[in-house]
Amino acid sequence: RRHPGRAAGRVPRRADHRLGGRPRRPHAPPRVGGEGRLMDRTTITLLVVLVGAWLLQIFMSNWQMRRFHRRSQEMRRRGTEMAVGLAGTNYRRKTYAVLVTDLHQRVTAAGYLSGFTVFADMKDLPQLEGMHLDDIGKGDPPQGVSPKTWKALDHAAGFIRQKLAKSSPGSDEREGSE
Repeated sequence: RRHPGRAAGRVPRRADHRLGGRPRRPHAPPRVGGEGRLMDRTTITLLVVLVGAWLLQIFMSNWQMRRFHRRSQEMRRRGTEMAVGLAGTNYRRKTYAVLVTDLHQRVTAAGYLSGFTVFADMKDLPQLEGMHLDDIGKGDPPQGVSPKTWKALDHAAGFIRQKLAKSSPGSDEREGSE
């Protein structure tokens, strides 16, 4: 509905409430120097930097994961069984170990990944090649293998032992099916 005075053009568009128009909303006082803003330039810059660092960290972690997976798959081709073990906690540096064995349960390839940054790369452990699976994790570690890496290798060997126990002729699964 139109105001009767507007039709004739006598009342201006922004009518004062005394003339029958809506009351005007008071305007906020002008902002001086960034006070009262939700986010100023410094906050926005800080947020952009943090989001950028977070995205970079995700990209670099993915890059390291792909390199580790590629190397472990290359090692897998050298044997019949492969497992990855882990040693360490959330508060201490973790060590990942890859162990590959053949049909005779002899180690054909071994390697570990340990480091503080995403630039850490998997290192081979040639001194373990030819060692029997049951000797992994027992006693002192061989020369050049840290105790944490030895523990990670034992963790990986445990997975292989578990798999071999399930698939051996004397396992419970096979006896139940006969």
